[in-house]
Amino acid sequence: MASSPATQDPRELGLTGWVGEHPINGTDVAHLLLSPRSSTAVAEGVELLAELLGLRPLKNGVMPDIPAVITRAELRGSDVHVLYGDDGDLTRPVTPEWTDAAIKQRFVIVTFGTAPFTGDLAALDRYLERDDRLFVGEIPVTRHTAQA
Repeated sequence: MASSPATQDPRELGLTGWVGEHPINGTDVAHLLLSPRSSTAVAEGVELLAELLGLRPLKNGVMPDIPAVITRAELRGSDVHVLYGDDGDLTRPVTPEWTDAAIKQRFVIVTFGTAPFTGDLAALDRYLERDDRLFVGEIPVTRHTAQA
């Protein structure tokens, strides 16, 4: 049975991180790429999940600014958690450089590709050239603070 977008199995999705240029103003920012791990994970639910995250196609040089109530990034130790919906949580380890860029800008650019990305960072530029299959947005980032 196919997963609904809200319950898409996180194991079917890859999350890649890097520090790179902001596509509009060129500043260094922390990026995350979310994409299906394989073509079998690609379904109509992928685009719906991108919309659930608040991500939109990049149009007219405008980067969508996603409110924290929809999607946000939370830094916990050496991991980033992309939190969405009532209990959605996509997690990956990040480098100190990535964390520093995220904290400095106070946001992370999330790109959701509807096609599988199985390459390494060297193949990333080619993947990102196909903007017809990409959804993007700036999501706010915070540090997790332990509750007493």
